[in-house]
Amino acid sequence: NALAIFNIVQLFSSPIWHRISDKIGRKPSMVIISLNYAGCFVGFALSTSYGGILFFRALSGVGAIYAPLGNTICADITPMRQRAKALAYLNGACWVGCFAGIILNMILGKMGWEWKQLMFLGAFFSFMGAMVSLFFLRESAPIRIARTEADSLSLDVNSAPKESGFVSTIKVIRKNKNLMIMFIGYTFTLGSHSFFQGMAGGIVNNHCGLDSDDAGYLYSWTVLLFNAAGVLGSVIVGPLSKKFGEKMVIHIGQACSVFAIGYCATDPDGVFNYYIYTFCCVLNGIQDGLAHPSFLHFCSEWSSPEDRGMMLGLFQIGNSLGRSVFMLVQGYIFDWDNHVSWVIALIYPVIGIICTIVPQVPLERHQIEAEIRKRAAEQEDSNLDRVVSQVPV
Repeated sequence: NALAIFNIVQLFSSPIWHRISDKIGRKPSMVIISLNYAGCFVGFALSTSYGGILFFRALSGVGAIYAPLGNTICADITPMRQRAKALAYLNGACWVGCFAGIILNMILGKMGWEWKQLMFLGAFFSFMGAMVSLFFLRESAPIRIARTEADSLSLDVNSAPKESGFVSTIKVIRKNKNLMIMFIGYTFTLGSHSFFQGMAGGIVNNHCGLDSDDAGYLYSWTVLLFNAAGVLGSVIVGPLSKKFGEKMVIHIGQACSVFAIGYCATDPDGVFNYYIYTFCCVLNGIQDGLAHPSFLHFCSEWSSPEDRGMMLGLFQIGNSLGRSVFMLVQGYIFDWDNHVSWVIALIYPVIGIICTIVPQVPLERHQIEAEIRKRAAEQEDSNLDRVVSQVPV
């Protein structure tokens, strides 16, 4: 319930925060949400009831756009040819943070730290993130930059016609069926990933035939490998997209998910081999590392610089839907019949594949690179012909 309420609140708050970042700037938005996280960690540590924990979990969901807003900043400051690679590296950095956090949690737990002490440590890290954003992050929101420049020139920008906004963004989405279809594909693709991520603890502890003493330790290794696979996917997505294109990279990630869920769905007794199940978790981690930044790159290509934050915020709705509603529903179905739950989960990446095939996506990175090489070769041949024609016979 705590995980679901976090994602459900994030579902509604994400597009609002992205629109706010378009208005007031990325930098103040990052500072505010970092301080919100710090306050929520302190609230967790001081909570004395389950209701208090749920309250602060929901409050943390209000500002849970640290990574999505980072994607927006990355899209603001990187040229189109480098954007897919930059988004992949940023996604990998998020996975590295998760990986490092789990290792630190294991080490401090062995040293005798209690969970409340870990919450205060999380508050410290969030506060440091706010300070780094305040003193070192440069503003990248196009609207905010334009307003700053206009103020320095004593121009009245408020009298200019408003060409961007939430209403105009919705109109763009309604007119662009490709974007809507890609949004659905993004949602279902993340739904399959989050199902594995959310159910891993229960499956390792209860459905792998492990002793209770070994289950917790082995689950920690499953989570570590899951996050390491996300880092690996984010590292290799750049070279793969350059060679095959972002669309094919998304299909590769979706194929990993189909294979992993297919194995679990065809298991006859619902008791999994721990090592094979962990390998399936690794495949789903690779899927997220490959598909997530590629989807976001496509979204950034459909949006204008002024509305990029809003567009990526709307795509974050798909992220939140995939990580909250699908996981919550699948959890209840799993308690009723785990085999039916896996079969239904197998539908998610299949829908994602179909929705990725249908749209006519923007010009992909590998096509741009090929065109640049082609033009360079043609220019070189032209120069060579010119030199040859000037040589006296």
